[in-house]
Amino acid sequence: MNNINNNDYNYTTDKPLNILRKYAPENFEFPIDFSDSIFTLTINPSIYKENVGNLISKMIIISEERLISLHNLSKVLAYMGIKELNIFSIDNNNLSDTINITEVNNGCKINYTEVKPDIFTSLLNYNGNNFLEYNKYSLYVLREGNYMGIKNLFSSINHSSVNLGRWRGSESSYFKSSRS
Repeated sequence: MNNINNNDYNYTTDKPLNILRKYAPENFEFPIDFSDSIFTLTINPSIYKENVGNLISKMIIISEERLISLHNLSKVLAYMGIKELNIFSIDNNNLSDTINITEVNNGCKINYTEVKPDIFTSLLNYNGNNFLEYNKYSLYVLREGNYMGIKNLFSSINHSSVNLGRWRGSESSYFKSSRS
């Protein structure tokens, strides 16, 4: 995400991205509630179809609303040895065409990005976007979302088709815990 700025685009294939960066005020909090899907993505190196990338999602849904302090989260992650985190809040109710990035660094650099889905998919297919690099340090929140919404968001990355699967864990760990 850090390598994209307002002047970094290819005039023939990309529209300019409107990006607003700001530092988080001390009281900055963002909400997470039961209608949101919180997930990470990992690359699945298996090849099912030629020229189709494969991703696996690991998703959670919480049972009640929480407010997360960006400054406190940065401190806790730094204590755990995590140096970087990108949080993408993807919201259908966001009416702005601007990508709003709120930054904090209290030991862990966090970029909290608010964006609407169509701008997010443009970002995924933006020339010069290095999804594989920043995805390693990313957490995604699809507001009022579900698995099919996630699958649709990530159907194309860097102008390549993507298949999104769900991580289900190993069957052996399931059978071990169910027999105990």
